[in-house]
Amino acid sequence: MTPANRATRKEAERGYHAQILSMALNDPVYLRCWGSLDLSRSDEETRRHLYLNLILSYWEMLYELGEMPDDVLREYIRADFLATRPGYLFWEQTRRHRMDAVKSKRMRRFYEIMNSEFQNARLPPPVREETSEKSPETGEIRERLVTAELGAAGVVGVWALWRRVTRRGFHAEG
Repeated sequence: MTPANRATRKEAERGYHAQILSMALNDPVYLRCWGSLDLSRSDEETRRHLYLNLILSYWEMLYELGEMPDDVLREYIRADFLATRPGYLFWEQTRRHRMDAVKSKRMRRFYEIMNSEFQNARLPPPVREETSEKSPETGEIRERLVTAELGAAGVVGVWALWRRVTRRGFHAEG
């Protein structure tokens, strides 16, 4: 399989993954179908867990494609992931499983960076939950998630097309 075909296949796999998770995030019926999830968590905690999984999967994709350098990854991990209590706890609970599932040297490097930052981080204090009046509506959250998914799929699609064109050269018919 060529690198361009592999990238296209990974894009499709991640797109399906995001679509399935999106359905679970938006409907408690589907949310409870994920047998590997801790069912003692509330639906809100489970949705948060799945959302964090989407964030990390998106960063993995960018890193694997060479679109996110090490220093940017480290900053995102420190400032946007491990600086939050849910992000810190997510990584603490899932890191062993994720590291066992590594399939490439590049992804091993991703997780080495993630673990390095985790070792230097401290568990953030609990954040007082905002009232539902200040929280975004479910439709707004759904809209943001779909926008993020479409953006991620678009980035990968453009990248795969660019790689294919630059490797083969562009030959206009006429």
